Amino acid sequence: VPVGRRPRMIAFSPDGKRIVFVSNRSGPYEIWVSAADGSNQTQVTHLTRASSPAWSPEGRTIAFDSAVEGQSEIYTVSVDGGPPKRLTNHPGVVDVVPTWSRDGRSIYFTSDRAGGPQVYRVGTEAGGRAERVTYEGVYNARPRLSPDGKQLAVVYGQNNTYRIGVVDTANGQLQILTQGYVFAILACGRN
Repeated sequence: VPVGRRPRMIAFSPDGKRIVFVSNRSGPYEIWVSAADGSNQTQVTHLTRASSPAWSPEGRTIAFDSAVEGQSEIYTVSVDGGPPKRLTNHPGVVDVVPTWSRDGRSIYFTSDRAGGPQVYRVGTEAGGRAERVTYEGVYNARPRLSPDGKQLAVVYGQNNTYRIGVVDTANGQLQILTQGYVFAILACGRN
């Protein structure tokens, strides 16, 4: 990595053979993929900023957020590169931090389209309508799906107190797992 250029947001592919990361080595932060040993580093996106890469379950597609047109939206791109596919299009809001469903047919993400950070789900086909998943609390962000896909861990906030919560994906019920404060870096894309 060139001096002054640093990789961030790193994740192994599902098979463990590749790594996706964000780097500004080519100018703006973009999505890159390499072999797990660091060889064959390839830039996958060529936008103005790309962030929060997440592998699809089969390892052929990467979801990410980008502010291509001045607002953060959710996109997918082939691991081999090519044109990104825009999944969300909601002017005036911030859509960030995607994570895939276990079947690869939808993506969970954080959005402030309801006035504050909440978790939504959108299908992986372009032009789909985003569906709100979390309703309790004024702040639900950074969704991460359990291995069986039945629960969604979130940073939950209410009355300036942040905790870890788990949402049942079948019925939307939230269970708070921690008490007290949890340090949360994300305020719907602004950190």
